[in-house]
Amino acid sequence: GIMTPDAVSILLRWYEQHQDHPYPSNDTAVLLAQTAKLSVRQVKKWFANRRRR
Repeated sequence: GIMTPDAVSILLRWYEQHQDHPYPSNDTAVLLAQTAKLSVRQVKKWFANRRRR
């Protein structure tokens, strides 16, 4: 589904703080998913898409 601006900002903040290695571990992905109210699959997909751009 559609990501809320809050969810995007949570993921973007993590991404920007970890630009040297923007690959969250499984545990981190679970935590980000819970925080952003998304599925782990959505989080992993968002990071994959973000790294491609």
